[in-house]
Amino acid sequence: RLGPKKLRSDNRDRILRKVLETRMRMMAPLAPHTAEEIWSRIGNKGFVVQTDWPEESESEKDPTAERAETLVRQVLDDTGEIRKATGITPKRIAYYTAADWKWQVYLKALKSVEEKRKQGDFIKDVMGDPQLRSLGKMAADYAAKAIQQANQMPDEMRESRLRDGIAAEKTIFVDSLDFYQREFKCGVDVWQEGDLKISDPKGRARMSEPYRPAIYLE
Repeated sequence: RLGPKKLRSDNRDRILRKVLETRMRMMAPLAPHTAEEIWSRIGNKGFVVQTDWPEESESEKDPTAERAETLVRQVLDDTGEIRKATGITPKRIAYYTAADWKWQVYLKALKSVEEKRKQGDFIKDVMGDPQLRSLGKMAADYAAKAIQQANQMPDEMRESRLRDGIAAEKTIFVDSLDFYQREFKCGVDVWQEGDLKISDPKGRARMSEPYRPAIYLE
């Protein structure tokens, strides 16, 4: 299970029971005796072979949670690749999420592509914002990169990210600290680019982007 937060006991038991019941229904045609024994042990009446084949339930889906898990897994894989490439066994890992202004530009880019606006109009919109204009070339460069990413993005992903708005990336990673610490057996910190008390000895935070946190191993 990705993420460290412990489920309440009643929720955990309900989920585990649901998983077991689903698996036993799928196992029954292949290993009926084993499936029936487990079906009975978890307190079910009757025979599992007589139950309906499990069906997907839309009400049990949580797209936001699924996207958060995808992000956590992606960063897990990226961190593993960095460890492999550098040969570093880290004592501490830092994740840096994108600054608020980058999210502002990113969402403008998604909306611009969705509305089929010209790239020049998008850049004017970005640089017309006083706060973004004050960042000068940094904002202009990122705007060019963001609009390119938005143009290359599958429609479904662009639409879902636009609906989600500013993803609570820092919260997602803070909630996943225990998980990452267990996986990598070291301390893990999470910062947002621009945090006042940020620890960023190698200047990695400036490389962060929405859905692409920067990673530092020490």
